[in-house]
Amino acid sequence: GIDILLEASIPDAAVDADARQEAPTCFPGTRVQYIKDISSWATSSDDDHPLPIYWMSGPAGVGKSAVAQMCAEKAKDAGYLGAAFFFSITGCDDHTRLFTSIAYQLSTVLPAYRSILNDAILNDKTLVKKTLSSQFTSLIVDPVQELRKQGKAIQKKVIFIDGLDECRDKDAQRKIIEIIVTSARDQTTPFRWAIFSRAEYHISATFDIEQISPHCLHESLPISHDNDGDIELYIRGEIENILRRRRLPRSSFPTDDDIKALAKASKGLFAYPAAVLRFISGTPSLQFSKTMEDILDAVFRRQTKLNSEDSHPFAELDALYVIIMERIPANTLPRVQLLLAYSIAVLYAFRFAEETRWNVVFIRNALGISDFEFGAIQDYLHPVIDFSEPQNQFQVELSESGVHLTQSYLVQEGLQLGYSFYESVSHSHGRMNFHHKSFYDFLVDPKRSLIFCVTTCAMYEKVFERLIRQHHHFAQSFSIQGVGRPFLWFVNEVVQR
Repeated sequence: GIDILLEASIPDAAVDADARQEAPTCFPGTRVQYIKDISSWATSSDDDHPLPIYWMSGPAGVGKSAVAQMCAEKAKDAGYLGAAFFFSITGCDDHTRLFTSIAYQLSTVLPAYRSILNDAILNDKTLVKKTLSSQFTSLIVDPVQELRKQGKAIQKKVIFIDGLDECRDKDAQRKIIEIIVTSARDQTTPFRWAIFSRAEYHISATFDIEQISPHCLHESLPISHDNDGDIELYIRGEIENILRRRRLPRSSFPTDDDIKALAKASKGLFAYPAAVLRFISGTPSLQFSKTMEDILDAVFRRQTKLNSEDSHPFAELDALYVIIMERIPANTLPRVQLLLAYSIAVLYAFRFAEETRWNVVFIRNALGISDFEFGAIQDYLHPVIDFSEPQNQFQVELSESGVHLTQSYLVQEGLQLGYSFYESVSHSHGRMNFHHKSFYDFLVDPKRSLIFCVTTCAMYEKVFERLIRQHHHFAQSFSIQGVGRPFLWFVNEVVQR
């Protein structure tokens, strides 16, 4: 039963998943008070009557995910972590796998719960396919209630959910809050829940409901220059790390004034210095100083203009993204934009094969990008896109006479076009992810990205043209039963958008 549950979960959304090696976390000495407050809330005794739900809200780039990651890691090390699920628009945004993932993680730390849950799933294997409410009841509430009937103590655990706003369905976002708060209010489960998200209107409105708000502790993580001290500490420490890894001497550049200028330009957003540091860390050692100078020059050139004309909190971050895109050679930029346009399109349209989304091998095949060309694109986009390292090469043994790749053959060979097949291919070639969702926001907003916007009609026409060409080529090469209709549905979705 637990194996069925694992198959229905998203292991990559866990706090210590291999896919989250590059996940943002708090630099030592930063966000100390927030981390202390959350840890204190999570570990306080019931006698202190803490509210069971903790909601941290804040705009993009302010550091919510880093705080969530740090607190979840601390909880895991201290033994009070029940589960952690990190939503992401590039692969971990499926609400139907949230409670299955949480239940699976709980089963790894609560042995008695695991035994009851295992039997329940073996008795009804469809439990993992039920509605959100039914999943929560069957996979989490019912086993807990059974333990209580048996008189067995249940350890206090905290469950973290980060990036709720990146869950693909807004109605599901509201429903998740309602389900969790109802359980906490009625004490059907003993867990405490920490939720991190942007303060989107529908999320805020849900937390403000009269039956919900009394059970929730709300903390806002604002955009503020009060964060400059933490950001300065972060920049200074990471530059030292870069120099140490490169075995470069600590010179007078960047100066203290330069670091303070970068901290000020961040406008309280940790996403800005994080992108800057990824930008310079990926440049050759001989170009390190030049790259830093270019960024500082852009900061100083824009400072007066921004102070007088532009109060948009993401103005400096957008300016940095423009610099990153402008450094891409003119003959390469169209291919980069095509890749980004395609990748963003499939986030919303390519639903029939969930595991192929942002999968490097599928994207490259769809767009006809060679190894050499993709390597160059990685170099240009590394400050904003995380390219996971390929794992062991995926191989399929075929007879010399060849085969007709029908669904029946694939099933016979244990290679059915399901999660395991796509996941094997995905891990063998790697995946792509946004380092931060603010770059996605930049790309899809023509007012922010200007000529670099990738969601224009012209860009989607190019995506459509490329997919049709690739489909014709693919149709002449292979015959995999069941591919045609979903693909044409996807193409229709792209055209409509």
